[in-house]
Amino acid sequence: MTSDSVVLVRGAPGTGKSTLARQLMLHWGRGATVEVDDLRGMINQIDWTSHQQHFDGIRAAVLVCKHYLACKYRPIVLVDTFGYGSLEIATEELDDIPYTIVSLTGSNTTLRWRLIRRLVGYRDWRNAQKFNEHIRQTLGEHDLDFDTSKTSAKTIANRIVEQLEPDD
Repeated sequence: MTSDSVVLVRGAPGTGKSTLARQLMLHWGRGATVEVDDLRGMINQIDWTSHQQHFDGIRAAVLVCKHYLACKYRPIVLVDTFGYGSLEIATEELDDIPYTIVSLTGSNTTLRWRLIRRLVGYRDWRNAQKFNEHIRQTLGEHDLDFDTSKTSAKTIANRIVEQLEPDD
């Protein structure tokens, strides 16, 4: 991994994006995790269904990433669902900053089970399943993709680290 890298972690709600980000930071230490929803939540009278507010949150998150990079925090893990055009916004806003896309999916049964168990946050498992299918259909050629219903976040984090930091 180059010293300026950003890891974009995307997937449907319930696929384990935040859990994976925590595992990656356990390995990498000094970097930073930026969650788009944390920044979106700062908008007064947020409309969680607004595409424009989502896109604004992504742009704000990328600016935060750029600031952390300028302050020598590396790597940055940027977390969002990144679907339906929002991945393109993030990658365009990153300009020439190198990035890796990690796409997470899960079985419909696993997503349903995880979201029903949540006490707070997003719980619409039917919509999450649709989004999960969208992620599968839009996997890029160079995406690192993982099915989180079959593999633990720790194992996935180890595989990502192995791929981004190959032995010299």
